[in-house]
Amino acid sequence: KECDWSSDVCSSDLRLFAMEFKVKNEFITLGQLLKACDFISSGAQAKFAVKEMNILVNDEREDRRGRKLYAGDTVIVEGEQIHLK
Repeated sequence: KECDWSSDVCSSDLRLFAMEFKVKNEFITLGQLLKACDFISSGAQAKFAVKEMNILVNDEREDRRGRKLYAGDTVIVEGEQIHLK
């Protein structure tokens, strides 16, 4: 599986889940990442999902499914953190 979930403990002792995602090429689009990490079941859903879901890329709101993501980027989807490697 492309996404590797691990749990981290924050200072308030609440468990937050973080995922590491290995970027195989130079970049991956936000829509492709959502599908690869099972936030959506098909690429066709990406257009609507990015408008409906709370998505941050490097702490900035993002609603473009074609946004290019690179190793080193951090994406938060509905509170779930993804670190791209």
